[in-house]
Amino acid sequence: MTDKAWLDKLAKAKEGQYIPAPDVARDVFQIMNPSNADKQVALYVALLGKSRPLCGADAIRKLVEMNVCLKDNSLGFSNGFIKAHNRNVEVYSRAVCKSLGYGNLKTERIALSGEFHDIGKIAIPDNILNKPELLTDDERRLHIRPHPDTGAYMLSMLGKLFGVDFEDVIPNVRYHHEWRSGTGYPYGLRESDIPLGAQVISVCDVFDALTSRRPYKGPVVSEAALEIMAQEAGHFDRDLLEHAKNPLLKTFAELHQH
Repeated sequence: MTDKAWLDKLAKAKEGQYIPAPDVARDVFQIMNPSNADKQVALYVALLGKSRPLCGADAIRKLVEMNVCLKDNSLGFSNGFIKAHNRNVEVYSRAVCKSLGYGNLKTERIALSGEFHDIGKIAIPDNILNKPELLTDDERRLHIRPHPDTGAYMLSMLGKLFGVDFEDVIPNVRYHHEWRSGTGYPYGLRESDIPLGAQVISVCDVFDALTSRRPYKGPVVSEAALEIMAQEAGHFDRDLLEHAKNPLLKTFAELHQH
């Protein structure tokens, strides 16, 4: 039986039970890696400290999400648009990096950063992620603005849990909402202080967000999305945005073939 099958079975057995997350994690990691369970539990509990409190089956579901996102290269979110968004940002990032002439290793590491850039949103309640109206300023401050930092922290913990090297990916995840004008978040970095990988992901992230349907809005056509982005003074490096236009439009057409 696969790890995910065991986790699903354990989650079903504990459905409706309120069991502290560390105790659940210990059961899970005894199945996944009995020789290293205590260390993994300690890391998992530290990770939970950066997220909303979970008990019983909910804690197992979170482990399923984390395990699946690493082993199956897919973020295990319950709502489909986030999973599709992360996949699209990965694909767009790869196309832009190739057009910039980056080598295969650098391209794939930035693409990996794109695939995991929103992993911190696992910690955001579903009623916020799926809200059919625009979020309030307080909701954005409390739930949305922390997600790059949360994601970077989670990747650090997940790297230790599953033995994956995310050292070069973490800065791209942490800074993908920084703007060159210094008005982004979470740290207000400016211009060259923002890693280039994070700048690539930022362009691809906004392009996909504009051209995709969300609970609170419809999609914008691809050419109009690029025009909107060009008008956002101080958000993006103008040369990077100009260079990214063709690969973004070409990849958009490939992703939306019917």
